[in-house]
Amino acid sequence: MGATVDLFIAVQMLAAAWMSTKRDIIKNCFVHTGFRHGELTLAGPSDAAANEECSGQGGAPETAAARGTLREAGIVPDSIDLYDFVDADADVIVYEELSDEEILRSACAAAISDAADSSDDDEVACGLLVPVTASRVMDSLDTLCTFLGAHDDDVAMQIFTKCEQRILLLLA
Repeated sequence: MGATVDLFIAVQMLAAAWMSTKRDIIKNCFVHTGFRHGELTLAGPSDAAANEECSGQGGAPETAAARGTLREAGIVPDSIDLYDFVDADADVIVYEELSDEEILRSACAAAISDAADSSDDDEVACGLLVPVTASRVMDSLDTLCTFLGAHDDDVAMQIFTKCEQRILLLLA
């Protein structure tokens, strides 16, 4: 049987692999895929405004200070801006946009399917009552009668008898 790895262990293994990878190897991988130092440019004028905001004119001072420190240390090249990373997946659709009706329809279908699969309990699925068989109703009435008889409560037994008569009329 295969080994099981939980998400935390997988993330730890990924982090360890990343930390053991040297910068030259990563740079070489980018060179092999066609990226060259200094080739990155801004996509449009709106990106230029966003980069100016991020670089300290209007951006958070902590962000500008952190970016400055990373650039001075040689970790972040001058040609790379924060929004190259922040907006890298801005146009990727990662979910399907659903209307409220579609969400409700999907949830109701799942609830009705679950209710049909479970034979032990009566459920209300999306406002629709799950049908109950007459034998289950009679079994429930017998259980209540036994319970009330064991507690010797005459008032409760009278109320139960009236309810039982009404329920039996509904079953007929």
